[in-house]
Amino acid sequence: MGKQIINLQDEYSDYLNEIFNELVEASKKCTEPDIMSIFKEIEEAGFAYEQTIKKNSIIWVGIGCAFNNKNKKEASSGEEDLLKDGKGIFIDDKHKEKFQYYQSISKFFSEIEQEQEYSTLDLTSLRITDQDKIKKILKMDFFVKYFNKNIDLFKKVIQQVKPKMIIIGNAFVRDELQNRYIFEFNEKRHCWFCKDILPIKDIPVFFTSMLSGQRALDIGSRELLKSVVKYNLKISK
Repeated sequence: MGKQIINLQDEYSDYLNEIFNELVEASKKCTEPDIMSIFKEIEEAGFAYEQTIKKNSIIWVGIGCAFNNKNKKEASSGEEDLLKDGKGIFIDDKHKEKFQYYQSISKFFSEIEQEQEYSTLDLTSLRITDQDKIKKILKMDFFVKYFNKNIDLFKKVIQQVKPKMIIIGNAFVRDELQNRYIFEFNEKRHCWFCKDILPIKDIPVFFTSMLSGQRALDIGSRELLKSVVKYNLKISK
């Protein structure tokens, strides 16, 4: 039997374009210069989402596919033949090999188990990942509406995938989820379980940090994460 893969572009491209266009139109009513500049950056970047995702895999969750002026040249060179669709791009496995963020995730899972299936999924389709900027525009009602629609889509995809476990590799995503939902720590399994989101109610959840960049896990924390993931894979078989 082949891999069970969900094509997220086929299922959600129209919806992602719709809510992004609504966001851009609503942002044009802003009058504060600093807020206007953030939304101009969002409009220029467009949105990004996974093209496909594997069922029953481990899911690594981030905040979004980064895009900024500092890495614009490098990012553009890697996006020339990406699957553009409306205002967004859909990232396939081939293109993930070009970016350090995805390379570090691939390396992490290869150290756990060579044949272990994993997928990446972001909490939002935003390409602006500066947490201070996101927190600033989360004061705008129309952006909160857009942000909530992204989280609803995230939960829907999780329900479709039925993952083995979820690893949250971003502090902002962790805080957003923990502020919205109830998570309880399981001392025996060294992980968290969400008590009030049906799609992930019985799925082990790990809260950690990024695997690359300035906020990357130190060696000891990385080894600890690998060991508890291995442990939970073993007892779930």
